[in-house]
This record gives sequence, structure tokens and C-alpha cells, in this order.
Amino acid sequence: MPCDSLDTIAYSWIMYEVTGSASLMALVVGLNYLPTVFLMPLAGAIVDRMNKKRVMIIADILRFCIVGLIVILYGSGQLNAVIIATFTLLTSAIEAFRIPAGGAILPRLLDKEYFTLGKAANYSSSRMAELLGYVLAGLIIAWVGASGALWIDAITFLLSAGIIALIRYKDEKPSETRSAKTVFDDFASGLRFIKTNKAVQTVALIGLLINFGIMPLSVFQTPYVSDYLEMGPTVLSYIKILMTLGMMIGAAVFPKLQTKKDREIAFAGIIMGFSLIVMSVTPML
Repeated sequence: MPCDSLDTIAYSWIMYEVTGSASLMALVVGLNYLPTVFLMPLAGAIVDRMNKKRVMIIADILRFCIVGLIVILYGSGQLNAVIIATFTLLTSAIEAFRIPAGGAILPRLLDKEYFTLGKAANYSSSRMAELLGYVLAGLIIAWVGASGALWIDAITFLLSAGIIALIRYKDEKPSETRSAKTVFDDFASGLRFIKTNKAVQTVALIGLLINFGIMPLSVFQTPYVSDYLEMGPTVLSYIKILMTLGMMIGAAVFPKLQTKKDREIAFAGIIMGFSLIVMSVTPML
């Protein structure tokens, strides 16, 4: 997780340096979401009866290869927008398999009575590691450059694959061969569940609106820091640090507020909207 944070800063900086265009960068970031939206539901059905550990190991090794190729091409001056877009799609497609496998393996590592505690500990440690990565990102990029930071990121994927290979747990045996028909049947079953569950539909719609609202910040963060604030990757890491801290504080504070949940959500939306407005006028100040 720390090196995922490092990858976010270094890769976005290289991407903007190579493309030189906020519009092209926005297009590449948009491509990054396509496999998640369209492939992950099917990938989850495919991974369901596969060996989860093997899927995670293969995914990490492939990520190492992709990041390594990006650094090599960047160092030789051959990296361009088309190659970046292709590698971004490949990485996102790999993650579409890796994420469901990682989520499904946790219940098999913990006893039932410890699952809730383990899930909470996993989330907290992930956020803390993410925060640490953002803290170190600016220093590492200043020390070894963006390409050196990506090499560190690539090596951690190999380390991750090795650590996962050492995990011992009892995996379920596939009860049936995964054919295209059974995969699509599982996918269709999930769609039918969403169609008949109003609560899930509402949550999905709210998630859609929130993601649409914060997408400009996610897409244009690097051009914002580079062109409008005229600062370097260290400032970008500061922004990421504060955003992560805000999510951690919000997760801790909001459940303790003695208000209705809809008021909490509305209050959070007001804070997010006000923050985006302030960021938009900051360059003028």
C-alpha cells in the first residue's frame, strides 16, 4: 500500500510530463476506470471458483512487468500517450481480477469470530500505510526521481507476490468448471439482485453522483499543482496526505455524531463542495 501511494504520485507526474496535456491525462485516467466498471463484475464471477492466492501472485508479477516496462521506455524516451493508455488499461484489467481475489481470501484466513476485527484492522492498516506512502512520496521522488520511485514500486510487487506465496490456507476446490455460460449466469444473478433491491440501487446512485462530483479533482490534480500552483510533486503528496487524513478523521468522527444518517451525509457533501470551491480559487489568491 505505501508503494501504491508512491505509484500514484510518480506515475501521474510522468504521465503529465509525457502528454503535456490535461485533456489527454483526463482521457487516460478515464480509460483506467473502464475495466473496473465493465470487467470487474465478470472478473469476480470468474475468480469465484479459482485459486485466489494464485490469481493474486500472477497479478502482482504482471504489475511488476508493466511498471518495469514503463520505466524502461520512459528512460529511453520512447514512452508516449498511446503506450501509457495501453499500459493503464492493462493494469486496470489486471486489478479487476486482483481486487476480488484479495477480498475473497480474507474470510478464509480468519476464524468467523475474528472476521469483523480483522476486516477493521486490515482497513486501518491500509489507510495508515497509504498515508505513509504519501508522506515518503515527495522525498523519494526528490531523491531518486519519478523513474526511480517507480522502480521501487515495481520491486514491491515482486515482494508482495513472494509474501502471498508463503500464506497457507485451505482453499475451496472448484465445484464446477468455469464456462462462459456459468460466468454470465452469475453476473446476471447479480444484476437481478440489484434490480429488485431499492436500497442497493439508491446507494449505487449516490456513489455515482459522488464519484462524478470529485472526478475533476482526481483527474486534474497533477495539472492543478504543476500549472496553476506552479509547484512540484512534493505539494501533490501533501494534498494526498491531507485527503487521506480527512478520510480517516471522517471515518472516526461521523459514526459518533448524534444525528440522523441523512444529515451526516448532507453535511459531508457540503464540506466536499466547499473544499472544491476553495481549491478552484486558491490560484487567484
